[in-house]
Amino acid sequence: MAEPRKIFLCGAICALLMTSPAAWAQSDSLTYDVYAGGIHALSAHLVLQERKDNYTVDLRSQTYGFLKKLAPWSGEFSSEGWIKKDGKLQPQKHKSASKWRGSLESKEFLYTKTGEFLSYKVEEKGEDKTPSEKEIKTLGAGTTDILSAT
Repeated sequence: MAEPRKIFLCGAICALLMTSPAAWAQSDSLTYDVYAGGIHALSAHLVLQERKDNYTVDLRSQTYGFLKKLAPWSGEFSSEGWIKKDGKLQPQKHKSASKWRGSLESKEFLYTKTGEFLSYKVEEKGEDKTPSEKEIKTLGAGTTDILSAT
C-alpha cells in the first residue's frame, strides 16, 4: 500500500510544480548559423521569454571556426522590461557586452516604467568610460529596443 501513495505523492508534486508561476512563462529559443562564402562564420542563440507582465530577450553570438581564428568576436545582448496593458513592450534595461580579441566592452541603458530614459553606463577593459551627462541624454533619446540602444 505504501507504493501507490508514493506514486500519488510524486504525481501531486509534479502537478503543483506545473501550475506554479514559473510554468506560466512562455519561452522560445532560436539558433542561427550564418555562412559567408560557404564558410560557417557566425553562430547565434536567441531566447525570448514572456511572463504575465514582463519579458526578457537574450542573444548570444560569436564568430565560428576559421573566422573565429582570424577575428575572435563574441557578444551577449539582453533586454528586459514590462508588458503594458495594451500589449506593447516597455524596456526597463538593455545590456550589451562584446569581446573583440580579448577586450571586453559593456553598455547598459536603464528606463523608467513610463519609458523615460534614466541612465547609460559604458565600461571598456574594466574601466568606466561613461560619457558626459549631455552626451548621455543624446545617446538615450529614442532608444526603444536592444538594437537602437547598443
